Amino acid sequence: MLEVGGEGSYGITYLGLDQFENRPVVLKQVRPSKGSLARQLLEREASILQSLNHPQLPAFKEWMMIGRHPFLIMSMVEGTTLEDLIFEQGQRYGEVDSAQITLQLLELVPSISKDSFILICVFQTSCCILLYSTFESPHSATNAKELSWQEELTLSPSLIEIIERLLQLRKPYSDALDAMEDLGVFLSQARINYFIPLRIAIEGITAARLDITVSATAAATGTLGQ
Repeated sequence: MLEVGGEGSYGITYLGLDQFENRPVVLKQVRPSKGSLARQLLEREASILQSLNHPQLPAFKEWMMIGRHPFLIMSMVEGTTLEDLIFEQGQRYGEVDSAQITLQLLELVPSISKDSFILICVFQTSCCILLYSTFESPHSATNAKELSWQEELTLSPSLIEIIERLLQLRKPYSDALDAMEDLGVFLSQARINYFIPLRIAIEGITAARLDITVSATAAATGTLGQ
């Protein structure tokens, strides 16, 4: 192991080196204090990785025990995390961008599309982070009343319904394909709502330019006001 790559509430990841292939790998360990649930989640993650085969997703390498502690070893995928883009590079994502990225992530996992656990994980690691990238609390930290995400974020009703279904606060999606279909409908409608006012604005500009051209032509030919 070379260094700690990241820490979460349930586990710690380390950056390591596969000495046989001379390639970097990631080792994931559960926190012993989290008990059997954390190990079950890690085993489930290992099982899911074994079912995947995509260049943009880490590949399962090995499951090993170091002492009494289990480790999941996977390939390392180079790239910038959402946290880096938002907190270090200052990127901001609105609801359309967030829905589009979430849809792209769901398209990567068709082979496990019936696993509701995956739907929740994909949403929590993408859409939640993205949507909160534009959030600014209007209250002071000391006097702020704790609000739900529905109250804190200004979102379209249709997107709120999709999110609540992804989080299983309403009737959950039966698989990722159902969620992808609703996200696609939302994005199509969002584009329509964007382009209609844009078209009206463009037509308004065109009409104004036409009116100016007609007026100028009439003035030049002496027909203005006739």
